[in-house]
Amino acid sequence: MAIATVTDVQDRFNRPLTPEEETLAETLLDDAEIKIRRRIPNLAARAAADAEFAETVVMVEANAVLRVLRNPEGYRQETDGDYSYSVSAAVASGRLMILDEEWADLGLNRGAFTIRPKIGTPRRGPMRCRRGWWP
Repeated sequence: MAIATVTDVQDRFNRPLTPEEETLAETLLDDAEIKIRRRIPNLAARAAADAEFAETVVMVEANAVLRVLRNPEGYRQETDGDYSYSVSAAVASGRLMILDEEWADLGLNRGAFTIRPKIGTPRRGPMRCRRGWWP
C-alpha cells in the first residue's frame, strides 16, 4: 500500500475524480511506490521517522499519478479544423514516471558521474618479466 492516498491525488487535481479514475489512481499509487522503493529500499522506515520526507513522498507519488490521469492516452497534440490543443509532455506524459527533479527531492541525484582512474607511480629498480629481470 502506497504512502500517498487517492485523497492526496484528489487534493492536487483541479476537478473531482470519477470512480474509474479513483480505481486507476489507487493502482498507480502502488506502482509509483514500487518504482521509488526500488531505489530507496527503506522508504517506509524513512517516511515513518521523518514527517517532512513522508510529505515529499506523498507529493512525488501523487504528482506521478496526476501526469497519467491528466492525459491517460499520452496525447501530445490534437487538431480539429481551426482548433488546436497541445499538452506539455512534462506535465501530462501519460506514463507513470518519477522525474529527475522529484528524485532529487527524495534525496537521490541522477546524472553524470566521473570515473577517476588510479594511476600509480612507476616502480624503480629491476622488474621481472617473462624473460627474466630487466632494469
